[in-house]
Amino acid sequence: MKSLTALLNDPKDREYLEERGVFVDLQAFEAELRPCSPCPMLPEEQSQGHVIWAGQQLYCDYRHSVTSKMRLLHELKQRPGLKPFFLCADTDRSGSEKAITTINWPLPQTVGTLQVVKVRASRHIESRFVTSELATRETAIHKLREYLKQSVANLETVLPRYERLKELFLKEGRVSLADINLSITRLLMSEMGYEIPSYLLSDFINRGAVHHIVNTWLNRRDACIEAFNDGVLELEELNIDSAVRKLPEDYLPLNYSCPIDQFRLRYERQGEEHFAVGTSRKGNVYRFSLGHGPLDFKEIADTKRWSPDVCVPIFFNDFVSGVVVGKSSALYGLVLNRVLERGLGQRPVPMLVPDFDAEEKKPEPDSALYHFLVS
Repeated sequence: MKSLTALLNDPKDREYLEERGVFVDLQAFEAELRPCSPCPMLPEEQSQGHVIWAGQQLYCDYRHSVTSKMRLLHELKQRPGLKPFFLCADTDRSGSEKAITTINWPLPQTVGTLQVVKVRASRHIESRFVTSELATRETAIHKLREYLKQSVANLETVLPRYERLKELFLKEGRVSLADINLSITRLLMSEMGYEIPSYLLSDFINRGAVHHIVNTWLNRRDACIEAFNDGVLELEELNIDSAVRKLPEDYLPLNYSCPIDQFRLRYERQGEEHFAVGTSRKGNVYRFSLGHGPLDFKEIADTKRWSPDVCVPIFFNDFVSGVVVGKSSALYGLVLNRVLERGLGQRPVPMLVPDFDAEEKKPEPDSALYHFLVS
């Protein structure tokens, strides 16, 4: 099936993408921007103008494909009236991506690893709920110094930057995995010269910013699922890999985290009452009422342990004017746009993809942390 890169290299396919709101040309993207509603989670000055966002799982190191989104946000910030921000997803299971917990460090004959948490014990828990023990971070940062001795001819030249990173790693008190990764992220962005506001996804969802649109989705659940599945089918017929699959009848775009793991909630109905139900890895069943009449997920939201799944761009659509996307999020964004249009009656915001050719020409190793310390 066709990838995004293949689509962008074919004039007809590129035209199709632009018709569906995916752009590589900045001027064409800007022409599609529209005013947005003020977001209660953003400072007033950040909400004035055309708000552009990019989202990303919160890692302890980043590949060029992610830093290219940061770079593009930085470039957009230089243009009048554009207000970009970077949204860090601290609501994913810490084991869902290796880069959430582990730094890979290139050595002359092998690749060394540095872990900021005990991976096996925390892999099923969201990064915001995982404690990064000081002893684990001490081991990692001291190990990194040994790696640096093998990576550079003169250790003294990189020690000032190493000490800046070490200060983050040795922070006292309770530090979550999300805390340490956010600190590293902001350090790297600052070092690259990208002065972009960054926020945690958990802050947005736990302070009620998206509650109204989540409830709207719940009350139009059947139409949203149908639109999603039609979007997947449309791309399949065009031989395009959407990166997502059709949704089941009991689907809800909500995850829940108990003390031992994160799991998806599913829809159930008993008589006139509607529920969101999930089962932990230990077999514990969690059941939340969504109400009898208009559905409302307040009982779930009040726990402050819920999170949205891949549908999160839907819940931000009304608060932004545009979004910077990566290779996979551009394609499943086409499916989500169907949900916005047919399920929720909203106009999707345009998507802008970075210059992938420039990304592929960036120096090896593919590690922002390595280049911060060694370059």
